[in-house]
Amino acid sequence: MTEKQVRIPSTNIGGGLFRSMNVDRIRFGTTSIGEIKLKDIEADASVGTTTVKDVKMSLDLRFVMELCLDIDFWIFDWEWCGTLNLGTLHIPTVPVGNMLVNMSKVKMVIDEVSVDPLNVKINEARGVHADRLRASEMRLNDLNVPTNPFSLEGMDIDSMTLKDMDVPAVYADFLEVEGIRELQVTIPEITLPEFNLDAHTGKITSTHDLKTDATISRKGLPFSFGLGHLALYVYPTVHITIGELEITGVGISTRIRFTEIKNVTVPINIFDISMGELNIENINVPGLNLRTI
Repeated sequence: MTEKQVRIPSTNIGGGLFRSMNVDRIRFGTTSIGEIKLKDIEADASVGTTTVKDVKMSLDLRFVMELCLDIDFWIFDWEWCGTLNLGTLHIPTVPVGNMLVNMSKVKMVIDEVSVDPLNVKINEARGVHADRLRASEMRLNDLNVPTNPFSLEGMDIDSMTLKDMDVPAVYADFLEVEGIRELQVTIPEITLPEFNLDAHTGKITSTHDLKTDATISRKGLPFSFGLGHLALYVYPTVHITIGELEITGVGISTRIRFTEIKNVTVPINIFDISMGELNIENINVPGLNLRTI
C-alpha cells in the first residue's frame, strides 16, 4: 500500500503573540545540582552575653630534677646532664562557679566553601497564568506530514513541489495542548551576585560537659655550684570542666560575594496548556515536496 507524504524541509515563522496563556500544573522531577561553590565569605557575629556555668578546675604538678656536671681541666673537658622524675602532685577538683566571658564581636573570613552534588525536590506549580507572550524567529525543520489521499477536485497527484510560499499572518482564537512530558532542561552554570544573610537567635546552650586541658610552661629553681648546676622544674597542667555554656543575644551577618552553581538538571512535565488569541506573523516555507512512499 502506498502512502503520500508532504515533506517540508524547513518552516520559518517571523514571530507570534499569545494574548494569554494558562497552564494547569507544572510537575518538576528530581533536580540534580552538580556543584555549588561559595567564595569570599565574610561573617560578623555579635554576642550579647557568654556565661560559663559550673566551672571546676584541678591541677597536676609534675616535678623533674635536672643535674648537669661540667668538668674542665687543662687538657680534658667532660660534660654530662641527666634528669630525674620526682613524680606528680595532684590537687583535687576545686569548684570555681560561674564566669562571664567577653565575646562582643567575632569576625570570620572564609575563602571558599564547596558543596557536594545534591538532589533537590521542587514542589508542583499550579494555575500558572501569563499575559502577552511574544515569540520570535521560530523554525521547524524536516517536517513530514502523511496526507493520503491527496487530490484536487477528483484529480490525484502523485508528487508536487512548491517553493517560496509566504503566509502574511495566521490568527487562532484558542490553542490547547494536553501536555508536554519528559522535558529535561540542563543549565550548565548559574552565577549569583553578592548577597547578605542575617540571622538572630535567642540563646545557645551546650548539652554536655565541656572539658579541656591547659598546659603551662615549666617553672624552675636553678642552683649553680662549682662543677655544674642543679635545677628543680615543675610542669603545671590545669584540667577544666565546664558544666554548661550559655550564649545569648547572638546575631550573625554574613556577606557572600560570589556563588557558582554548575550542572543543574531539571526534568519537567507540563499538563493542560491553553492559549487564547494566537497571532502568528509572516510564515515562510522555502520548499514543500509531495511524494508517494
